Amino acid sequence: MKLINLTTFQLEEYYNNVPEYAILLDQILSKHQSKEVERQSLAKILGARKQAVKEGYNYLWCDTCCIDKGSSAELSKNINSMFNYYADSAVCYAYLRDVPEKHDGRVLDDQIEHLKASQWFTRGWTLQELLAPKETLLTTISKVTGIAAKFIERRPRDSYAPQPLFEAGVATKMSWLSRRETTRVEDMAYCMLGIFDINMPLLYGEAHKAFVRLQEEIIRGSNDQSIFCWRWDEKSVPHSWASILSPSPKAFDQAAAYKAFRVIEDEEGAKIVRSQLTYSLTNLGLSITLPVVPWFGGFLAVLEVYDDDIQLAIPLGKPIGRTYTRMQFPPSPVPIGWCTGMFVSAR
Repeated sequence: MKLINLTTFQLEEYYNNVPEYAILLDQILSKHQSKEVERQSLAKILGARKQAVKEGYNYLWCDTCCIDKGSSAELSKNINSMFNYYADSAVCYAYLRDVPEKHDGRVLDDQIEHLKASQWFTRGWTLQELLAPKETLLTTISKVTGIAAKFIERRPRDSYAPQPLFEAGVATKMSWLSRRETTRVEDMAYCMLGIFDINMPLLYGEAHKAFVRLQEEIIRGSNDQSIFCWRWDEKSVPHSWASILSPSPKAFDQAAAYKAFRVIEDEEGAKIVRSQLTYSLTNLGLSITLPVVPWFGGFLAVLEVYDDDIQLAIPLGKPIGRTYTRMQFPPSPVPIGWCTGMFVSAR
């Protein structure tokens, strides 16, 4: 990675033994920017430099300076690594110019509403910036975003345990993105790579296909069925859409509480039970075996996904051969009770 030496103000590149560094949480900028945007960006960098030196740091990372956006290979490499840059930094700075400052920059309770309205909390790219594990401001960030503090908290630096963020389910993570925006359509997928701990090439120009490709990559490494629990929103889902995968993260806006496990009580106490079902993508689509229930001219496919303790199902149309398609109604996953003998198996 490239870092700004705060003494010489020159870029230095490190492949290992990366020195301790601060990070400026800025936006991903293209190589063509107006003079005014460049001026504002430079002012933020100089402000971050002053603060970092004051706190004893000698290096700073900022995407504006440390990524050559004229190189598609370098841009792809850095975007796939960016979450780790945030998580491994010693301190993160974010300049919120649309939030009034009070009491030497401390965040107070009466500023929460200002923070909620800040552009920084509405952009797609800043989601991974605030989710990269933190040691401070956990309560404030949780209040502003509605994301549980346990998913933001930094693991101990000498720990090999998974980051708490990765315990969140697919639908939950998608719900965090659902109310955010990016300038380019593809970035709604690309800004989630680190959050799902996956890598994939960037193909600007593929538009909404990027989000479908992201879900396909998630499926290759996870059997979390909550990825199928999106809501048919006519504003973000085309009328002719038939895939079991969502065309947009906005369709997950009501999926924050969905969990791909259930908690059961036995003599030894509470246990978390997760599905052991595996499934895969083929050249004909998704191959998965699920119990189904007849439902108003179609079927409900019962998933190992729960809203509290209630199991959920998704509506499917009549199959063509052995292939099922997602139905538009009902638009959201359906709560269902388990009734022995009611189900048939479909693949």
